[in-house]
Amino acid sequence: MCKAKCSKTLFVSDLDGTLLNHNQTLSDKTRATLNSLIGEGLCFTYATARSLTSAREVTQGLNLKLPVIVYNGAFVQEADSGNTAIARQFSFAEKSDILTIFLRYGVYPRVYALHNGKEKFSYVEEQLSEGTLRYLAKRRLDQRANPVSEGQLLYGDVFCFSSIDDYDKLLPLYGVLKEKYHTVLYQDPYTGDDWLEVLPNRATKADAILALKELYGFERVVVFGDEKNDLSMFAVSDESYAVANANEEVKQMASGVIGSNTCDGVAEFLRSFLYLS
Repeated sequence: MCKAKCSKTLFVSDLDGTLLNHNQTLSDKTRATLNSLIGEGLCFTYATARSLTSAREVTQGLNLKLPVIVYNGAFVQEADSGNTAIARQFSFAEKSDILTIFLRYGVYPRVYALHNGKEKFSYVEEQLSEGTLRYLAKRRLDQRANPVSEGQLLYGDVFCFSSIDDYDKLLPLYGVLKEKYHTVLYQDPYTGDDWLEVLPNRATKADAILALKELYGFERVVVFGDEKNDLSMFAVSDESYAVANANEEVKQMASGVIGSNTCDGVAEFLRSFLYLS
């Protein structure tokens, strides 16, 4: 029975390219399967690079009981209320240092921060890459968007720097920043755009998962992913599974490879794992 088998195991899935299909949505089958299993005791949540606002939109109808991990581990929040259990932010010296490095390489980032408790992402309108322009075009009604002058980029409690630009432009920047901070360079599975994200050193999916594990007293962790930003949680899990469409490096690090994100790979694996194994 599911309750007896999984009550002491925490199951965590990445969203984009893993739990979500190529349309960036949950299939009806995945949603129904997960809700059924959660109702029977499955301890399941997700860990994503998305914000809570964005993650909520693409996981509508998923009845989660555990907090979710967003911004690659910068926040652990309750999906419904938005109440924050864990938050990782930069010090004044750190955020100043990071912005200086970005500008030295001629890259203007979007800077994510809490402004008096409200989430905003700030950017300089005159210094937008083509990738960022496409990103903003899809978010014309996003209340978090905050065009500012360069001198105002660091206002608030900053927790993430993000840039969409040419790979050759981001790679040297990545090489410098990764020596000091949690820095991820990856390709968006839907658009093909190259992203660079910089977060506090403890803002990782791995750190957030371990915090949840301790908070709820789980004994084991099983995770699912597809991209390099999932490797940190693979490293701290008891079992890790890559979907069939995953990056080859991710597949090599995984305990096994399951069905693709377009074939309800995670949901099908969980159903079989909990009832048929």
